[in-house]
Amino acid sequence: MRFRVLGPLEVIGAAGRLLFAPRQRIVLSMLLLEPNRVVSVERLVDAVWGTAPPSTSATPSDTNVPSTSGTSSTETTTSTATSTTTGTS
Repeated sequence: MRFRVLGPLEVIGAAGRLLFAPRQRIVLSMLLLEPNRVVSVERLVDAVWGTAPPSTSATPSDTNVPSTSGTSSTETTTSTATSTTTGTS
């Protein structure tokens, strides 16, 4: 899997270029900018919604954590938000 972060965010998997919703791109960008570090849900919520998050944005699944499994371009996961980037370029 390749992540291109200079210019528009691009993710290229075995099946080709993966597409993500705007909020998912924000979350993925935040995780890619903090390789091998835990990114708090609070930081992700702040990045996605700014100073006015919806009252229901308290769980990791509400931050639109993108799946990079390559199986679906719009799939989301509710796993913890850790930034582990292997195969970056």
